[in-house]
Amino acid sequence: MFRTSPERDTAIFWRRVEKTDSCWNYTGPQDGAGYGRASIHEKRHLAHRVSWFLAYGVWPKRNLDHICRNTHCVRPDHLREVTQVENMENLPVTSARSKSGYRGVVWDKVNKRWRAQLMHNRRMIHVGRFDTIPKAVAAVQEARRRIHTHNDLDR
Repeated sequence: MFRTSPERDTAIFWRRVEKTDSCWNYTGPQDGAGYGRASIHEKRHLAHRVSWFLAYGVWPKRNLDHICRNTHCVRPDHLREVTQVENMENLPVTSARSKSGYRGVVWDKVNKRWRAQLMHNRRMIHVGRFDTIPKAVAAVQEARRRIHTHNDLDR
């Protein structure tokens, strides 16, 4: 069986990193979700987790959140350890089916108004109903600032 050395794995990993003024983008293989995949110690790992290991000498115990919102980034100071709940609270995306185009703002067919809502600890929290999208967006962003601990996008 062919075995690589940790030094060789590390060198191969860093050759696949393109450093810019802000992010360090991993250019190697990716998984279906767009996260880099890298081999080290004869195992495949998510590239940002490998970068964390190489920078700090330990594997992260929890999820890693890309503070920069760039899933290709492996710059260690752009990553932070978070719980799964904290990671989900900091998602920037809205559903592709969203009529409003904003996270947490949905059309209420019954009341014919925009409803602002958010998830916290697996519970849906109703923020209110509004006549306009901007009012609903403002309300849900304020609620996320108060409730979500890792919601950088609304700060």
